[in-house]
Amino acid sequence: MAFKLLLLLTFLAWDRARALSLHQRDVPAVVKLPITRRAYNPTRLEKRTSNVSTSFDVPYPYFDALIYSNLAIGTPPQTILFEVDTSSGYLETTATNSTWCTFSNCSSEFFNVNASSTYKFANGNFNATYTWNDVYAGDFGNEVVFVDGVTLDVDLAVNYGPEPNSILGLGYIPGKTSDTPATILQTLVNSGHIKSAAYSLWMDGSTQTDTGTDSELEGVILFGGVDTAKYNGDLHTMSIPASNGIHYLPVVLVTEVTLQNGTSSSQTSGLPAYMALDSIVSMTFLPNNVVEGLYQDLNVWWDSGSQVGIIDCALKQKDYNITFTFIDFSITSPLSDFIGLGSGEICEFHIVPSFSEASVLGATFMRSAYVVYDLSNNEISMAQANFDESEGQVLEIGSGASSISGIFETAIAVATVPTAVVSPTGNWVFPVESTSSASTFATSTSTGVAAAPTANSNSVMVGLAGVGLLIAL
Repeated sequence: MAFKLLLLLTFLAWDRARALSLHQRDVPAVVKLPITRRAYNPTRLEKRTSNVSTSFDVPYPYFDALIYSNLAIGTPPQTILFEVDTSSGYLETTATNSTWCTFSNCSSEFFNVNASSTYKFANGNFNATYTWNDVYAGDFGNEVVFVDGVTLDVDLAVNYGPEPNSILGLGYIPGKTSDTPATILQTLVNSGHIKSAAYSLWMDGSTQTDTGTDSELEGVILFGGVDTAKYNGDLHTMSIPASNGIHYLPVVLVTEVTLQNGTSSSQTSGLPAYMALDSIVSMTFLPNNVVEGLYQDLNVWWDSGSQVGIIDCALKQKDYNITFTFIDFSITSPLSDFIGLGSGEICEFHIVPSFSEASVLGATFMRSAYVVYDLSNNEISMAQANFDESEGQVLEIGSGASSISGIFETAIAVATVPTAVVSPTGNWVFPVESTSSASTFATSTSTGVAAAPTANSNSVMVGLAGVGLLIAL
């Protein structure tokens, strides 16, 4: 592994001049969309918890904070709350006359197709399966959407199925053809409101209050631009690798994960690895060996019932950090960002093993990062987020090639490129290689943990409700 990593670094060592094509304009071509990170989606929570039990009493355990935005669609405008999804491409909502709404009063939450005079049916070919294995099916249509004073004529997927959701997809549509609906990002380019299919995403501050409970957190998606006040240092640009010539997910190459908890402990076993940078996954899923090392260092216990790590809540107050290294730069997150709600002295730990599925840097990681998704050039740029109220400048992301592309493709032999984010199913024992009791990772409050009842074997992986699109069309 050391030789392979050295070989990879040799390929990438000369790649230091990579940068976005940024331009100062008196009036930059950008569109701004406010976003909010909030704890859960009440509609989906009500549906999910009807048949899922948990192993300890935590409010809303299966719906850790995700990123949302309100969009006004239709004529007259209907305001709908959308989950922001960087891993899928469709703008999708549920119809108020869907199968789901037949059994639930959701007239104020989703889209009333019949009440809009501007909706135009295109075809009945919408069909998508997401990682929690719910199937969404219905129509593709055309509708007006209002964003930052801009009126857009967009392609809209309307779900008529038995499961509800509204998704603002800002990623790829794999296997896109000439008749595939356009993404909202491409619509902004086609209409001339932005120059390139690229956007920045950032959140302001921490999601934890002084009492340790989750609170709403405001942020911004800046279509077509970069705000220099919102990050520290330089933006570092990486190519998004393709698999068999197709781009599926926004992935980045992680070479090291380091815990600073008074000392410094680096995890490299199982790395380098490509990881999806995915806003619609609440937790962070890392290779099993990396997680095992972190759990040992932090005395985390794996609860096989609810399929989540259990950690001493007191560690929220410690000045501990986790640093993620990407070849030649790093993003550092406070450990408290990965410690969720709890019961008594024990809390959920939101770094969990990916088992046999793709690793994901989810919303917990993205609190600390300023991220630019440049789908026109198949690149991601990142920097450490800046939470100070400093003055900056909004720069326009230009059109055309912005930097040397294709460099990271040399790493495919070293790290497999994931093509889907999939929720692990079943009841996993962790560590996978061990047959011993999970009490190997018992915390200092092990008496309370050991006394917790276990959930049934049908428990799903915590926090993966709302993960990216797997199958479309």
